[in-house]
Amino acid sequence: MARGEGDHGAALVETALITPILLVLLLAIFEYGILFRDKLTTTNAVTDATKFGAIQGPVLTPGGASADYTVVNLARQNLAAIPPSWIKRVVVFKAGPSGLGDPLSQVPAACKTATSSSAGCNVYLVPEAFIQIEAGNTDYFKCGGPYTIACGWDPQNRRNGPKVGNVEYLGVYIEISRPEFSNLIPKTERLEVAAIQRLEPGQLS
Repeated sequence: MARGEGDHGAALVETALITPILLVLLLAIFEYGILFRDKLTTTNAVTDATKFGAIQGPVLTPGGASADYTVVNLARQNLAAIPPSWIKRVVVFKAGPSGLGDPLSQVPAACKTATSSSAGCNVYLVPEAFIQIEAGNTDYFKCGGPYTIACGWDPQNRRNGPKVGNVEYLGVYIEISRPEFSNLIPKTERLEVAAIQRLEPGQLS
């Protein structure tokens, strides 16, 4: 009874009232901090993949890898901190200049949900695409042979000339379905990030 009287009793009541609020606040900071980290990681992955895919253009590497192989390989490397089970797809799509809209708005709607490629975009589902990268299967990322994944927009037929106006734009889209750590955000948080870059010009006339 004595501990419940005077200032000591008031302090105990205040602590009991404030502690749950502080815990919720700390949990929210932790939750959204991780969400921001994952968003930043995905943005960096998309940016790097787009840049190097655009630099390579329609040319195969000495090892026979197409630009799509390069894109998915870089995405896999840069997303190493994110569990593969969260990563749903990497899409390589035919884009246009910024005047046609921001990168995310230029991703064909069907390519965000489809399980196969369609005209203008190549849909690489994870983990299958990452498994093919790990196996070094460069043919999986080409159009022709036993695979058709890359036939929505053939990596070897992308235009990087001969006129400046003929140079195409390459876009990369990554979707991540991130589970919750607490009840402070929805059950899953869908992260969608895209980037666009003009292909490196080839032989121009």
